Amino acid sequence: MTGWIDQIVEERRHDWSKDGVMEGFMEGFIQGFKEGFQEGIREGAASLAVRMLARKFGSLDADLEKRVRQLSPEQLGRLGEEMLGLSEEASLAHWLDTIGKPRQAGLR
Repeated sequence: MTGWIDQIVEERRHDWSKDGVMEGFMEGFIQGFKEGFQEGIREGAASLAVRMLARKFGSLDADLEKRVRQLSPEQLGRLGEEMLGLSEEASLAHWLDTIGKPRQAGLR
């Protein structure tokens, strides 16, 4: 007598599992898309910063380029603001060395 109940439960379990898999897949897909999109924007900003710095200094040391490419989007924004004040690669290196440190009052 309970065989048909077991059958219904088993069929529903498959449907629930299928829905859960699809839901999990969509959540993963959306999260991956967002992360990929954000990383693409960051890489584009880093490439632009590297090109601008190379144009400003004539060339850019490979180590400095690597360090610029590793900056976060927020740090790249700060670099964009500070770029006009950088006079040579040494000033860029100094800026990169101090990027994570809080600014002193009145200093930019």
